[in-house]
Amino acid sequence: MRLGASMRFTVSETFDWVDGLRMLRRNGFLRLGKALDGMACEALTEAAPEPWHELPREEGVVRQSGQATGGLLGEAPAVARQLGEDLISAISAASHGLTAPPLFNEVTWTLYPEGTGHITAHRDPAGVGGVIAIVTLRGTAAFDVRAPNERVEWLTEAGDLVLLCGNGWPEDDSRCPVHSAGPPVGGDRMILTLRHNEGGGGADYFAAAV
Repeated sequence: MRLGASMRFTVSETFDWVDGLRMLRRNGFLRLGKALDGMACEALTEAAPEPWHELPREEGVVRQSGQATGGLLGEAPAVARQLGEDLISAISAASHGLTAPPLFNEVTWTLYPEGTGHITAHRDPAGVGGVIAIVTLRGTAAFDVRAPNERVEWLTEAGDLVLLCGNGWPEDDSRCPVHSAGPPVGGDRMILTLRHNEGGGGADYFAAAV
């Protein structure tokens, strides 16, 4: 990964992306533990822009608690843009015979307070396509994914990366898997999420046809 000489995407040279993409396609998600090193997480944390805003307590069927900031990926600090480019590049290089996912065009930082921050089980809205990337920058919390044939839960930690299939990728009938995150333990939790908004960066996700 080209985040910089002192920062590393630690799975970039050792991870079998062909096999990983096969798993992502089959299960709808892929978990990569410790994918980013501490310096990369710190740089991405510092890249979060001001101001932060409170998340709406209810958004459709989702209930949540925390704060968020972000916007168009093309206007974000270079370290966030580079992460998005490198992830899509790695996936695309392994997409033999499969349409590569579209580029990310939005980035969000979310801060979940210790003991209270959370997001209930949900699918990302219909306007979220391609692949969704969630990086835990700091903190620990239970993360839950409802895969097609099983429910998988683990404690996500700093540097962990979760990839979720978006709506309409990798197959036309693909849907984002149901997922949730519990309250952080032993401190707050910050994540960075990269998405492809099919209506264009900043468009209303919920306006897309299901």
